[in-house]
Amino acid sequence: MTPVATNPVRTFRLLVALALLLGSAMRAALPVNTTLPVVTASILTDRHVQMSSTEGSWIDPDGKTITYAYQWQRYTGGAWNTITGATNSTYTTVPSADYGHFLRCRVTATDADNESASATSASNAAVRDNDSDGLVNAIEGGGLVDTAYDDADSDSDGIRDGKEVAYNTNGDGFYEPDEYLDLNHDGTVDDDDLDVDGDGTQNGRDTDSDGDGLSDDEEDANNNGYVNGDSNHDHAWDAGETWTETDPYNPDTDGDGLTDGDENDGDHNGNYTSDPLKVDTDGDGIDDPTELAYGYDPGSADSDGDGL
Repeated sequence: MTPVATNPVRTFRLLVALALLLGSAMRAALPVNTTLPVVTASILTDRHVQMSSTEGSWIDPDGKTITYAYQWQRYTGGAWNTITGATNSTYTTVPSADYGHFLRCRVTATDADNESASATSASNAAVRDNDSDGLVNAIEGGGLVDTAYDDADSDSDGIRDGKEVAYNTNGDGFYEPDEYLDLNHDGTVDDDDLDVDGDGTQNGRDTDSDGDGLSDDEEDANNNGYVNGDSNHDHAWDAGETWTETDPYNPDTDGDGLTDGDENDGDHNGNYTSDPLKVDTDGDGIDDPTELAYGYDPGSADSDGDGL
């Protein structure tokens, strides 16, 4: 039998191709994403917005165990940027950095062969402010307050929703967790301040937030959300302040025991009686409630007209 001549170069190339083919067949397969991660938002007790991400759904063709790593991203400057240190399935937002921006989470799945693949959630608008009322979307719609996230003045009283619960101290346009107000002056900023008259309808949905008989836009005539004369906008009548309008979140602005509505129209006949910004309207040394109790006119120092 005549031997067949072989080409060493061709033989070498064939062996290399066979080795590559065999290596590819033996290489572990990457995890495969079948459902994208889903991001949701919730409100913590300190009123920060917390983002949470699922890992999504994955399969590993080799049947190996998969572990997951998380990286949160913020959309700024026309691009998605990594948020340093945000590598857990939950992320507590930083108002000064995150408010006004879209967020998302990138999940990386790694199997026991150290093969990895990544998938990214849809962008989430929880800390954007769709209606520009200063309250981010996650806070409204029942997240914390029941105002609408697409209506800046949910009760149509002329006062933006955010101004009915907070004061923007740093002027960045967003009401942050430490900017909510103790509107009922009980020493604690809590959910009671969101519904100062306790009637079950929060301030942002209540046209008469303090239940004194005067609508919010009557008390805050210029609809700026502040009490004119309240220099630090804390709704507390501090020494040295001269207020020129009543507080829509305090039924008795001057603290004399008479509601603002009763003082503006004590007998509800449309006639002005006493001044809701003065404890002793006529300055006769007798406070308004005492004068009313004895049938005197708190608006006149000489109720019986006898010159005394």
